[in-house]
Amino acid sequence: MEKVPSSQLLFHFPNAAVGGVSMNISTATAMATIEECLLSTGDWDFGPPAGIHRRPDFCSLVSSVLREFENDCKKADSVYEFWLRSGHPAYPVFWGFSLLLVMDGGRRSRVWLGSCSD
Repeated sequence: MEKVPSSQLLFHFPNAAVGGVSMNISTATAMATIEECLLSTGDWDFGPPAGIHRRPDFCSLVSSVLREFENDCKKADSVYEFWLRSGHPAYPVFWGFSLLLVMDGGRRSRVWLGSCSD
């Protein structure tokens, strides 16, 4: 595991055990991951409700999230995918995405975390 991502993750998740960090990934790959998670149909029994992904307000929200992420990436030196072995702040049932954006040569960072639960 690289030093910068590890130290940045410990700052954001001091009580977590980091499972691993990927190599630097592209903004396009990270955005595709986020979009795939947001548009997931989930289990047939538990939702989300049928047709939600076609609603204009939902589509607008997804576009807004992706735009914000892309803006953050423009300020980032690198983007890493990571996972936590324990200590997730939301105790998810399904792990969605977890991305670390390292900025200003490692002096700043931002985490994008998406998960769901029942």
